[in-house]
Amino acid sequence: MPESAEVTLRQRLSGRAMLVDVLVGKSKRVEDYPVAVIEDVKAILGQTLQLGDRAATFEARTPLFGSIPEFDSMAVVTVVAALEDRFGIVIDDDEITEDLFETVGALSRYIETKIGH
Repeated sequence: MPESAEVTLRQRLSGRAMLVDVLVGKSKRVEDYPVAVIEDVKAILGQTLQLGDRAATFEARTPLFGSIPEFDSMAVVTVVAALEDRFGIVIDDDEITEDLFETVGALSRYIETKIGH
């Protein structure tokens, strides 16, 4: 099967738009993960932090903890609970670090790893 046909087939089978680099196994950069994960993370951040339309403008490199006034240490608990509920995962206390909440991309990559993408 030609590589382009394989990519198209995988896109159809996955049921969501995937970046080609992910599908063909190239190394991941901040921007290379299922679109649905980052969109869900942005939606959760917007809802739990009551950011309104601001969360829709977030990109993978958008800084989080320490850069968004609404995202303080108390809000971390709410965001973690919402992420666990949405993705059906458990985030252990020792996994909650500053690096995890550095950017939208870092948080999305972590979620992707937890759900097995």
